[in-house]
Amino acid sequence: MAPNLGYIEPITFRFGGSEIISGEVQETAPEPLADTPHLITVKPDAIELAGVLLNRRDSITIKVLLTGLKGEVKARGRIVDAQFIAANKTKR
Repeated sequence: MAPNLGYIEPITFRFGGSEIISGEVQETAPEPLADTPHLITVKPDAIELAGVLLNRRDSITIKVLLTGLKGEVKARGRIVDAQFIAANKTKR
């Protein structure tokens, strides 16, 4: 991860042991964030956010298709001098 951007550990979302079939960026604010190469990385068991510079009001909305959610969605990551905002709960 890029230490000059303040990331200690990349932001990663895990989905309770479920297999990820697909994941995609649906929306970003500001819109030019969507042009970031490899903004997310989809792994079999996690979605990882690229080490991009995010400002206070920036947001990224990600759509994920799973085989079946077996537990909770857990987010992990460490950014210097930042507060982590939990993922929004959605309908199953």
